[in-house]
Amino acid sequence: MNPVSNSEEPTQGPAKDLESPPVGYASPPKSTQFKKGKSGNPKGRPPNKVLHQVIEDVLNEKVTLVTKGEKVEMTKKEAVIQQLLNESMKGKSAATKNLIYLLKNLYWINPI
Repeated sequence: MNPVSNSEEPTQGPAKDLESPPVGYASPPKSTQFKKGKSGNPKGRPPNKVLHQVIEDVLNEKVTLVTKGEKVEMTKKEAVIQQLLNESMKGKSAATKNLIYLLKNLYWINPI
């Protein structure tokens, strides 16, 4: 082959450099691709809450109750314990059993 008369092959000159790469499936435009050294998710994945944190958050929410004609604001945790005490004082054995179980597990009283 004569290097001077090679007219069948396309030229590899400056015209090739000016063409932009094809854009389409699996070839996004360069302007929308992630830049080198930059994360696609700079804040990262949000932490997951564990079950006991969710329960604690819900139990610490404030509620307004009417007790003896007065509005009283307390946490849901306090309201549950108050209701458990009230039911136990009325003689409900299930409430008393639950109250004793709760107190034993929180180490407020020594196990019998």
